[in-house]
Amino acid sequence: MPSKLLRGNAKISVVDYGAFADPTHPTSAELNSATLSFDISCAVLDDYTLNLTDSDTDDTLTVCDIGNVQSRTFTNYEGELTGLRDADITNSASVYNTFYHLFQAPDIKYWVVKRIGPSQATTYAAGQVISMYGFTTDYPTNNADDGSMLSMTANLKPTGDVNVNYTLVA
Repeated sequence: MPSKLLRGNAKISVVDYGAFADPTHPTSAELNSATLSFDISCAVLDDYTLNLTDSDTDDTLTVCDIGNVQSRTFTNYEGELTGLRDADITNSASVYNTFYHLFQAPDIKYWVVKRIGPSQATTYAAGQVISMYGFTTDYPTNNADDGSMLSMTANLKPTGDVNVNYTLVA
């Protein structure tokens, strides 16, 4: 019987787009970089979206095809992160302010990395499976509903760069 994964076993990091020597083969050292990678997990609400969607396909037939064919053409994905905001935006140690500062301006390219399994506080290590999604930021949406916590939704535009279910090396 499969076990149920608890919330504290998901990690979401935002990584500078140029942080990887080869984005198709990222390393745990690159992901653990203090200056290029930011763990925003504790700021992100648990209704986030960061997944593949249905791929585009092509059903063009050639004279060699003896039946219907369908070839995958583009890998599609989506991402929407809503993070809590801090009342004091000058507190640089706050994970909420890190989220705010990363997504407050448009046209910034990031990798958003998701890891499911080990505890959120565990650093990236060889053998862990991650998924990386390339995005460009858009203008954020500030959410200020009556009686709820102040939050901000990072509006993300896919770049087309994706690396799903990759097993990390050292």
